[in-house]
Amino acid sequence: MPIVTCFQVAIAALLTNKMRTLLTMLGIIIGVGSVIAMVSIGNGASAKVQAAVKELGVNLISVTPGNAKFKHLPGISPDTTTTLTLNDYHMIQRSFPDLVTGACPLVRGMVQVRDGDQVASAQLTGTTPSFPSVMNRTVRAGSFITGDDEQMRKRVVLLGTTVVAALFGSENLNPVGQTVEINGAMFTVQGVLQPKGTSSAGHDLDDIVMVPMSTAIYRVLNQKWLSEIDIQVARKSEMTVAMEQITRLLERRHQIHVSAGAPDDFTVRNQTAVLQASSSVARSMTILLGGIASVSLVVGGIGIMNIMLVSVQERTREIGVRKAIGARRRDILLQFLIEALIMALLGGFAGVSIGVGSVFCFVNILHWAAVVTASSVITAMLVSALVGLFFGIYPARKAASMNPIEALRYE
Repeated sequence: MPIVTCFQVAIAALLTNKMRTLLTMLGIIIGVGSVIAMVSIGNGASAKVQAAVKELGVNLISVTPGNAKFKHLPGISPDTTTTLTLNDYHMIQRSFPDLVTGACPLVRGMVQVRDGDQVASAQLTGTTPSFPSVMNRTVRAGSFITGDDEQMRKRVVLLGTTVVAALFGSENLNPVGQTVEINGAMFTVQGVLQPKGTSSAGHDLDDIVMVPMSTAIYRVLNQKWLSEIDIQVARKSEMTVAMEQITRLLERRHQIHVSAGAPDDFTVRNQTAVLQASSSVARSMTILLGGIASVSLVVGGIGIMNIMLVSVQERTREIGVRKAIGARRRDILLQFLIEALIMALLGGFAGVSIGVGSVFCFVNILHWAAVVTASSVITAMLVSALVGLFFGIYPARKAASMNPIEALRYE
């Protein structure tokens, strides 16, 4: 029997029982739709994490006070750890001119910002003019901190858009040149930071005010220790070497006897390592979500096999007649396999449509991060076809192996 005829016979058989065919396809539809939606959500989460980490800076190493192993113990907070100083920052800058292309110190603390009757609590960050190039953050209006601002301990401030909205009613306003009060001292608004949105942990990156490092230390926070030192390495291939050398330098400066088992009083992190770890977690989540959704595909395949077995039993006499007039075993086998394949592919196509539609709703209505890739769609269609063939083999073989005489006598 020609392959075209097999398709025509299979389609005619499926159209004879439209409702049963649709219900049989339902398992595949739900399975493929679930896989597309879950994998897309996982891919979206992975892309969001990678974008968030990359936005922190290129080839970035961060040094924070305190040992990461002990930071979460009761009574220990990174905001009150005093083991990192400006001298550490200056020494790192001078010691590795070939490895380090830029570095910036950060000191942080919570402050109250006031403009008339409007008050906002925000994180104050003191830093140096090198911050934009190292941390990949620019200003939307005005200008960033200058060397003169730093040397003269000027009372100038840059506002994040969340603070601008809280004080002036709209984040789109340009308050450059106006004055605001920070912890009782008057500051001139020198610029507005380019908005960054939220971090992967859900923190508002625009709820921030920035002032010169010297101003933060001596005029606002009155603290001499640093919250962080961020270092930009010249080449990605030298990240590991740079981390090791910075670690050794700080251990010597802080007189930490590593050979005696003393723990470091600082933590050196590599943003690339953070990215790899975050991506690994996101990939694991994607695989888990896809695996859970794939169970629906197996259920759909079992549904196809059950209905095909019922169809074989109902069409026993038809099979007998076909064999009696010359249909070969492979013709019967091919006919029933094509029926199973058509149901699986139609179900797969409908499932992809529903899955993509669900992702559209997630992105535009629920504002979830989701990314549909061509590979996930193609894989879902191939898997649905394989499921149809796998679960259609047993019914097809059962139909093909029937004895024509016994099939003709079947009532």
